[in-house]
Amino acid sequence: MSTSDPKSPGSGTSLLTKTRPKTQRPPLYKVLLLNDDYTPMEFVVHVLERFFGINHQQAIVGHPLLGGVTVVVDGFHIVRLAGQAVTKCRQRVQQATVGHRGHKGDPLYGIRKLLLMGCERLDETGWARLEQALRDGDPTGEVQDAWVAREYVRDI
Repeated sequence: MSTSDPKSPGSGTSLLTKTRPKTQRPPLYKVLLLNDDYTPMEFVVHVLERFFGINHQQAIVGHPLLGGVTVVVDGFHIVRLAGQAVTKCRQRVQQATVGHRGHKGDPLYGIRKLLLMGCERLDETGWARLEQALRDGDPTGEVQDAWVAREYVRDI
C-alpha cells in the first residue's frame, strides 16, 4: 500500500491505493500411464475413457491431447475407486429393491462395511452375514459382481 505525502501543498487528505496481485492459472497435473507388460491395455483404455473423457477409438490409437502429459495412477486410489463403485452399486440396488435408502434392518445396508473390507479379513461370521445379505438383498447379483471385481482390483 502506498500513501501520498500529507505534507505536500494542497493536500489535507491522504490517498490509499491497494494493488491486487495478478492471478495465474494453476499448472496442469502431469499424468503418466504406464505401458508395461503387466498392466492390461483394456485397463488403460478404461481409465482414459472413464476419467479423461477420451472415446474408445482415440484411447486405443493414442490421443493427441496426451502428448507431453504424464499420468500417475497408484494402486491405493484405484482400489478406493473400486470401493466407491461397490458402494454406488449397493445403493442403487438397495433403492431399486426396497424403494428407499438404507435403513437399519435392510440386508445390503447391514453389510456396507463388510463389502469394503478385504475378503482375507472376513471371519466365519462375516462370510455368513455377507452371503445371507447378498442372497436376501441382491436378487440380480450386481452387488456381488461389483464386490468380486473390487477384490480382483485389490489383487492387481
